[in-house]
This record gives sequence, C-alpha cells and structure tokens, in this order.
Amino acid sequence: MTDTLNANKTTKKDFLSKLKKYNAIREENTEKYKWLNLALMIFFPVFITCMAEINQFKKVSAFARFVADRPSVFLFDITAAGVLFILLLTAFRKGWVASLIQGFVYMALSITELFKYNTNGNHLILSDMKLVKSVKSLKSFAYIKITPALIIYCVIVALVIIAIFHFNPVLPHHVPFKRAAAAIVCTILCTGMIIVPSIQAVQARYYCRYERVHSQ
Repeated sequence: MTDTLNANKTTKKDFLSKLKKYNAIREENTEKYKWLNLALMIFFPVFITCMAEINQFKKVSAFARFVADRPSVFLFDITAAGVLFILLLTAFRKGWVASLIQGFVYMALSITELFKYNTNGNHLILSDMKLVKSVKSLKSFAYIKITPALIIYCVIVALVIIAIFHFNPVLPHHVPFKRAAAAIVCTILCTGMIIVPSIQAVQARYYCRYERVHSQ
C-alpha cells in the first residue's frame, strides 16, 4: 500500500515537473516567435469565419462561389469576427483563451444552424438559445448528424487552437483597454457605413445565400 502511494506521488511530481517545463517553453515562445504570434492573431478571425462558413456550405467550392458573389457580406463577417476576437483578447490577454472561446462558439453555432436548417428549413435565431440547455434539448429543433466532413473541420479548428496554445501569443499589459475599446467602436461604425448600407441588407444577403445553396 505504501509503495503504491509513493509511486503515485512520484508520478504526480513527474507530471508537474513536465508541465512546468512545457509552460516555460510556452513563455519563451511568446517572446521568441513574436511575428508568428502576431500573424496567428491576425489570421484566426479570418480562419474561424471561413471554417464556420465552409461547414455550413458543406463544400469548399460552394463557399468559394459565395465569396465571389457576395464579397461585401464576407468582409462584414470577417470584420465582426475580428471585433469579437479583439474584445476577447483584450479581456483575457491570452491568445489561446480568446481563440478557444471564439472557435467553440463559432463552430457550435455553425453546426446548429446547418442541422436546424436541414431539419425544418428554418434558420437559427436568438430565441433558440433559450432551448439549448442540454444536448437532448438541442435535438428537439436540430437533428445533429455526425459526418466525416464535420469531424475534419472540427479537427482542423482544434489543431489551430492547439498551435496557438503552444506558441502562446499574449496581449501586452501596457496596451490600454479604453483605447482598444474606442478603436473597436470606431471600427464597427466605419465598417457598417463602408461595407454595407444597412444591417438589414446584411441579414437579407446572409439568409438568401443558404436558401440558394440548399435549394440546389
């Protein structure tokens, strides 16, 4: 019994030691790969937007046609994702936390929207979120079917988030929150005026693209 306890303590110590070493490597990566980390932070909002859209369109070719036909809507989607990512990054200061939260939310909404539309022909709306208290309640309005493509898309997103976790980009503490928030507000207003004439126009285009794709 004593030998077993000692063995467990040794295993725990070894695990904690390896964990500390890995965290030390991650902290070194923050400074060592500054430009790569900056590229990852710029890349992620674009990446997660594309992955969520590809998942809903089911095919990369259909997604590419949508981008070619509706570039303004796609730019708005990327801008919205970028604004959300900046808010998360400003709040948590750690790139992997912001990426994990946004990646999970975007893919969960994308999957639910896809299967709800396939189930009853209706799009996901905010009031549906009240129904999502468990996986069982989710099945009441969206039949979730696991497909190889869905698994591949989720694995790709997970691998990118793991890479971000490893390189450990961190928002410096000297970056002021108030200035960042003001910049975000200005970005939202300017984007809304330049890219799209109105939010209603974006929503109309957003819904039309699914009806056109699913009707084919």
